[in-house]
Amino acid sequence: MNIALKILIGFAAAVLVLVGAGVIALFVIDPNQYRGVITAQIERTTGRDAAIEGDLSWDIGFPLAISVDGFRLANAEWSSRPNMVTVGEGSVAVAVLPLIKGELQVASLHLKNVDILLETGADGRNNWTFQADQAQPDDGGGGSASMPSVREVDIQDATITYHDVPSGQTLTSQIKRFDVRSDSFASPLEIALAATLAGAPVDIQGVIGPLEQLTGGGSPYPVDLQGTVLGADVQIDGQIAQPLQGEGIDLTVRAEAESLASEAEVIGLQLPPLPPFAINGQLTDTDSGYALDDLDASVGGRDLSGRIEVALGGQRPKIVGTLTSDALDVGDVFAGSAAAEGNGEGAESSPGGNGPLFPDEPLPFDALAIADADVTLKVGRLTMANGVTADDVAIDVKLSDGRLVVKQTVGGFADGSLDGEVQAGKDGSVRIDLTSTGVEAGKLLKALAITDMLQGAPLDGRVNVSGNGKSVNDIVAGLNGEVSLRLGEGGIDNEALELAGGDIATQLIGVINPFAESDKATPLKCGVVRTTIQDGIAQFNNSIGVETDKMSVVGAGVVNFKNNRIDIGFRTDALEGLGLSVAEFAAKFVRVQGTLTDPSIGVDPAGSAAGIAKLGATVGAAVATGGISLIGPAILEGAQQGGVGEACEVALGNKPEAQPGANASDAQSGAANPGSPREKNRQGGVLEGVEQNLTRLIHDAGRARGF
Repeated sequence: MNIALKILIGFAAAVLVLVGAGVIALFVIDPNQYRGVITAQIERTTGRDAAIEGDLSWDIGFPLAISVDGFRLANAEWSSRPNMVTVGEGSVAVAVLPLIKGELQVASLHLKNVDILLETGADGRNNWTFQADQAQPDDGGGGSASMPSVREVDIQDATITYHDVPSGQTLTSQIKRFDVRSDSFASPLEIALAATLAGAPVDIQGVIGPLEQLTGGGSPYPVDLQGTVLGADVQIDGQIAQPLQGEGIDLTVRAEAESLASEAEVIGLQLPPLPPFAINGQLTDTDSGYALDDLDASVGGRDLSGRIEVALGGQRPKIVGTLTSDALDVGDVFAGSAAAEGNGEGAESSPGGNGPLFPDEPLPFDALAIADADVTLKVGRLTMANGVTADDVAIDVKLSDGRLVVKQTVGGFADGSLDGEVQAGKDGSVRIDLTSTGVEAGKLLKALAITDMLQGAPLDGRVNVSGNGKSVNDIVAGLNGEVSLRLGEGGIDNEALELAGGDIATQLIGVINPFAESDKATPLKCGVVRTTIQDGIAQFNNSIGVETDKMSVVGAGVVNFKNNRIDIGFRTDALEGLGLSVAEFAAKFVRVQGTLTDPSIGVDPAGSAAGIAKLGATVGAAVATGGISLIGPAILEGAQQGGVGEACEVALGNKPEAQPGANASDAQSGAANPGSPREKNRQGGVLEGVEQNLTRLIHDAGRARGF
């Protein structure tokens, strides 16, 4: 608005000079000889060079019409291009008699093929702030050109580009048509805008106050607009006390949309399909920007309330706010992400191949430099994907100079709690530090639709890892940190295990648990997984342990995220009370090898230290050489000090692992009578289960997919 007013006032001042000089009687002469007069007045008003590059013509009458083919207004000296404004065609019709009195009444303004650049420099200056006006042109009668009154405006095919030099961000709006109409110079203006913003449609209609009221200093300026902006239905009504200064804003804002994806694309974010949303609030101005008070938002049918403020005084906009909700359902967000990946928009990897397990698409780290933020969200009950719920959720989001820190506290999550912090930087650095306490793993896995074969098993653990990269796959390939997880008492539903099919995880559980075929359920005493990750290589040094009422399992090996390969061995030992023949058969070595997307299982029934020693170098040597045959004689062989049935203590590092049979005397002393019919039947069922699980393994190993 400021640019157009400056140019209009310059035109008006030039015409006023001509009228005062009596030149109007000479309008039959070629008007191009007055180019200098007109451009000089525009330059005086704006402080910028101006030029009329095409023919200048006028139509004598009431009003007086002036037309021009080709006009340009120079840019600020520091700007990235020479011209701030160029106009292909333009005409303005002004009332002559009011002009003599110093009043500018624009009967019509028509512009076509307009190009405007708005730019913010590295030092915070902008190119739309002009130099202070020189003395107003003398009209010969003491009048002056002032804020114009307008009855009709027609702008076609205009491009407005905003370029922010500090962030490098550029936003472009294409105006197809902008129309303004009024019944009289003192009447409200009816406006209609058809445009695009960053490619998204913008259509606005409504009524605003007369143009002369902008500086009238009397009653506040009325605004009543509605339309579609970036896919959202928007309505704005209220008043502005000082519209030219952007002060005294008091506007009710309402917006509804089927998705936030279009709005996010404008600031460079790619979001999956999101649920419908609606926002109501009171827009006001603050000392540093704007605020949306009495915010009442609905996302996917759930309500949010609070206050959001946008500060514009710093190097970047800053969003500050507090939002609360009794219940919020964001499951549709995750569903949209899953649908996008299912349509091939995710990483180009597939199970069963040698491609990356994790997405290799670039992450939008650059978007972290667009703005700063300090926002707190508190939710009574948060519903996530597949109906997983979390109670008493507090999320604190801070974004400063391209560094994002998200802290969360979840009081009720699968009967436990989850606390932690996630950091990400514009340089691609990521850090995750999460702690779970008493989270029921069985309930969580079932809610996530992963499996329902685990029951109970409270999970205590911590994930503390960091990495750097352009994609998730890059970050994981250079990951560093530690993971420590411990499962409490629970159960394995063997019937659910049977129904689960032939995936690798199911096969592995079946092979190391030969009682799955004879027992409906397997009581789980504990489970432990600990690993140290260095430069994308996760080491498991006897730090995987599982104990059931009949089996003890210890695992060791390496997962190499750099080349997406795995080599982990599991030694299984039968506990006391099984009978010697069963115990000997159950003590074996199971090895998982291959790529993360297509692993395979091998079985060494002997499970001897000699057999283990044949498998390759030690973990330390393999890590040093980047190898993948990582199970060595020091791994799983143990120090013969721990006892069978203490796998979790071994995995926790509290006891060294024992050799198979280290507690043979204990096992035999507690064994049932191996010659009794009951024990023979029991052993037969166990051996049958082993045979069936190994048969399934042989049949399914070739088509195993994923872990």
